[in-house]
Amino acid sequence: MQAVDGAIQKLPETQRQSPAFILKAIASLLDAANSEYGAAVSNGKITAAIEYQDSRGFVLYADALYQSISEKMVKEYPTVHKGISESITQLKTTWPAPIPPNAPVKTPEQVSKLIQTIEKNTQEVGNK
Repeated sequence: MQAVDGAIQKLPETQRQSPAFILKAIASLLDAANSEYGAAVSNGKITAAIEYQDSRGFVLYADALYQSISEKMVKEYPTVHKGISESITQLKTTWPAPIPPNAPVKTPEQVSKLIQTIEKNTQEVGNK
């Protein structure tokens, strides 16, 4: 996270404040989370704790990035904000703690669907 934060700080302020730019970064983080979570779950069980934890970290960092632009999103894209915000809230319930639960809270397919919903909404901002 320090490396990502350092890279972000090197960008011009206008780019760091741009919802379209931040949403692209969030989409990339969520793609990584999706892959890691898919690798963590096998036969209805969390079989790879490190992938579970990696995916959790990607989602929590994506949420933190989103919070940095959420006020702007509420003002400029209220409908998109609602879709992203609700999906991130649902997505975060997948990882109740750093230590994996005995059984997955959500299936990899459910996680993928939520991430696809977020990505669809992020694309709407990039297209305007």
